[in-house]
Amino acid sequence: MDYKFLKIISSQELLMRAKDVVKREAKLTLEFLYHLRKIERRRLHVEMGYSSLFSFVEKEYKYSSGSTYRRVEAMRLLKEIPEIETDILSGDLNLTSLCEVSKFFKTESIKPVERKKIIETIKCKSTREVKRKLADLGTQPERSIERERILSKTCTELTFSISNDLMEKLNLLRAFMSHKHPRLTYEILLQELADIALQRYGKGHRVSTSPPKLSQVARKTNENETLGKPEIENYCRRRSRYIPAGIKRSVWTRDQGKCTFVSRLSKQKCGSTHFIEFDHILPFSHGGDSTPGNLTLRCRAHNQLAAIKMFGESKLEEFTNLIGNHVEFT
Repeated sequence: MDYKFLKIISSQELLMRAKDVVKREAKLTLEFLYHLRKIERRRLHVEMGYSSLFSFVEKEYKYSSGSTYRRVEAMRLLKEIPEIETDILSGDLNLTSLCEVSKFFKTESIKPVERKKIIETIKCKSTREVKRKLADLGTQPERSIERERILSKTCTELTFSISNDLMEKLNLLRAFMSHKHPRLTYEILLQELADIALQRYGKGHRVSTSPPKLSQVARKTNENETLGKPEIENYCRRRSRYIPAGIKRSVWTRDQGKCTFVSRLSKQKCGSTHFIEFDHILPFSHGGDSTPGNLTLRCRAHNQLAAIKMFGESKLEEFTNLIGNHVEFT
């Protein structure tokens, strides 16, 4: 569109046009939030190969991480409190204010009725005024948003807040390690702690090219019975919901510790490394077994998507209500 006409219109008309653009922008923002709500409800971001709504919005619509965060938080607040629609349209509430109050609600135990009253108090206020108002109302210390910024090919800046208790523990560790590292920085300390944690927790998740040893597949069926070597060799011929450590390690190595879901809509592979679960391609309840050929790695979002397609959403909700949200649907 050619905007050269802006040079010749009067100042009053220019101001009126700018105000009209702001109104249309607010209307489009609200429209996008409703679209985002439906996308999340239909799990279209998962269908498109993304493990989270955040990564979907950031990559598909080319928003920055901050802009994405504000829109996702505003959408969820709008879903909880539909009355704020008119305030978004009028400009009394902007995305930044909604994001700030959403963070506040996550840290404070506030009843739904009180939440509406708090939102009323932040209308038509600047970001600084909103932060000051929420700080006066809050009982918990404000925690900064975790951020990461790439500084170079070999360096990334992390910004986050920690409790005084954790800070005290880190300083104590620095004191313990002062002989080994006289000039111990927090980066070196975190490197040491990461190595220790990986040795303890990352054993079964390391990507290795060597096949698992037969002895690693051994398991106990009960307190008094241990499967022998011939029975282990015949394990793949029997159906069992139990997945031996050796088979888990083999599947993890083959799939490189990443979600293998590929979207039929976008042809995009998820590749997420968060909340990874072992998924039966043919569900156990439909005759599938726990063999490497019938197992794959899926993030929780795509594991649940497969469960919905196989059993229906009502069945998924029934399982989550009975067992909780941290259950593998295989």
